[in-house]
Amino acid sequence: MGDITGDLTQQAYAGAVFDGSAGLGANTSRESWVFGSTDDRDNNSSAMVELYDKGGFVPLKAETIYIVDCKRAGHLVWRERFTNLVTTAGLTKLVDSAFGTGNTTPTWFLGFLAADPEPVFDITDQMDSHEGWEEEILYTEETRPAFVPGTAAAGAIDNGLNRAVFHIDEGVTAIAGFFLADESTKEGGTGTLYGEGVFSGGVRQVEEGDILRVAATIQLT
Repeated sequence: MGDITGDLTQQAYAGAVFDGSAGLGANTSRESWVFGSTDDRDNNSSAMVELYDKGGFVPLKAETIYIVDCKRAGHLVWRERFTNLVTTAGLTKLVDSAFGTGNTTPTWFLGFLAADPEPVFDITDQMDSHEGWEEEILYTEETRPAFVPGTAAAGAIDNGLNRAVFHIDEGVTAIAGFFLADESTKEGGTGTLYGEGVFSGGVRQVEEGDILRVAATIQLT
């Protein structure tokens, strides 16, 4: 399974943790925005914003849920469901798109994580700097397949009606998971790395001729 390093409890927008105790009502102790809190499910991590008061906290969590089907000769040979770590760069892009520059026509792409070396994630990973993992490019598509979402609703958006498709073109090999970035070039090191995650069931084997269909749900909960 992929490991996660870095400060996951005090990652905040622009590197700051905001203490809003001054000027708050008498029943509120403080307000704190914390990115990168861990999520034990599927051994990955999700970014989290937590709003604290004397009555407890309400977490706002950003995560991507993947469902991957692998078919061989028309038959389903395995299926994976897992979540991924949302990077600091991904969170910054999300906030900037909604409240800053307004990236109204974003284009995102999915890529494979190689199984060797075993992926190790860091909240600060970027497309030009991710020492803990490598990309696998063993599929026939000339570029990374696009993430083509439908309509956003209930704090989520997904490509369930238009899954990303990968056609495996080499001999038996293994993959560890997926990442999401806004750069289409295979092994490209530019653009924004939104998130990265490994399969919950461990490394998966694929063979020449296999077809992988990938549904991804990006959500805030």
